[in-house]
Amino acid sequence: MVTHTACCYTRYLKPPVANKYLLISLAKIAPSPALLRPQQPPSERGTYCIAMSSPAPSTPLKKDSDPDSDAGSVVSQSLTVEWEHEPFGTFQSRVLGLALGKIWPDAHSDEVVVDRMRGGGYNRIIGLARQYRDGSETQYILRIPRLDEARVSDDIAVLRFVQQNTKIPVPEVVLFDDTEDNAIGRQYSLQNRIGGTVPASAFLKLSHQQRCRFASEFGAIYRQMLSVRSRVAGKLVLMAKENGGSSGRSLETSVICVEPFGPEESKIIKPYGEPAPSEPIHEILTRVFSAQKADLQKEGDHHIHHINLLDRFLDMVSELHAGGWFSDQHYSLVHLDLAPRNILVNRRKDISIRLPIIYAVLDWDSAVLAPPFLACAPPAWIWNFRAWQSEDDSDSDSDERTADNVALTAEERQLKILFEIAAGREYKRLAYKSAYRLARRLVRIVVEGMRYAEDVYEAQAMVEEWEGLDDKEKKNH
Repeated sequence: MVTHTACCYTRYLKPPVANKYLLISLAKIAPSPALLRPQQPPSERGTYCIAMSSPAPSTPLKKDSDPDSDAGSVVSQSLTVEWEHEPFGTFQSRVLGLALGKIWPDAHSDEVVVDRMRGGGYNRIIGLARQYRDGSETQYILRIPRLDEARVSDDIAVLRFVQQNTKIPVPEVVLFDDTEDNAIGRQYSLQNRIGGTVPASAFLKLSHQQRCRFASEFGAIYRQMLSVRSRVAGKLVLMAKENGGSSGRSLETSVICVEPFGPEESKIIKPYGEPAPSEPIHEILTRVFSAQKADLQKEGDHHIHHINLLDRFLDMVSELHAGGWFSDQHYSLVHLDLAPRNILVNRRKDISIRLPIIYAVLDWDSAVLAPPFLACAPPAWIWNFRAWQSEDDSDSDSDERTADNVALTAEERQLKILFEIAAGREYKRLAYKSAYRLARRLVRIVVEGMRYAEDVYEAQAMVEEWEGLDDKEKKNH
């Protein structure tokens, strides 16, 4: 059975697929309790955004001016109950113990503030601040995975990789513990808290001049991701230098490695940058889909609908390769969820031209090294304001199919041009053609799997659209 190595933050909570291969037959669904994958948590939104405070007994909480604080508190509490985690009222005392014992051992308890913050489906978020006697303050974010199988060290690997290989602004990792042998009894990472920012959902409130700066800065982020070159595709992981077989306890004693996509038994994990044989993307896709098909065939004819879908995937891979769409011989850095909710901006009216509009790009947990075209999904929400349902909709996802041919105003057209200039020629080459759009969806099936019924419906629609293209559209001229 194939194990998909990269985890994914699905945008919306959808019904889970009832099959261990995560492929639902649209004609016949025969779920078996033994084959159910554990239900995935809801989407993580705005993890590092403004703190959402609510009163709790022991440690005083920091007062927050966000008008949505109560709503954020309700979200956080409901997720805590859903995943059977310790309530914040008692958990904060553990966090205080961690702060005094590990983070600030020279501090007094009255100098440390523990803050409830709005978390997400995958991570519980706690704010930590030390208020010094001279009036200064140090602020951190404590990020605690909700899922027991999560690997904090892998999240750290991605952030460190981005810092070492690009100039993309990301949260700074202060320390982490990938064990439960600590004061809070959970894995965690401690990161700097990025203050004075608001989510990019405030994009509509920016002036046109600020939007132009945003478009250029965001395009530069795409260019930097595409500039990363790797001979190996896969997930970034952190391994101990000593034996390479387990996660490291500190950044100093660890090395960033690439864990290839595919079955566990076939993986050879090597440090990033070490010489390694390059496997073309069409071979990776063929290997993974063929392995799935072989496993299903061993179980009998009752998986015929699943097998037929895999055959169509394999045909699509072969045709994309023959058409020249897989011609790039390297892999680039890909952030799989560059939505507005994962970008922090500064929208102060008096912001200096020397300061960036984009303060940080968040939620790199699902980032991978993959074909460059996967990094080129057009962020049409920058230039197509109609993609936003309302001013406070931070989860607007525009349709890639219309990203290059929707009617735009003069200002919107300027934003698109500025973004494309900053992103570079490689972005324009890989972004808009139907074949690349469909190839992105196909590769994501290998990277993320298909967890929900909707994913399978979308996969079938993808195949049908590809099969409906004429021969000219299937050739990369």
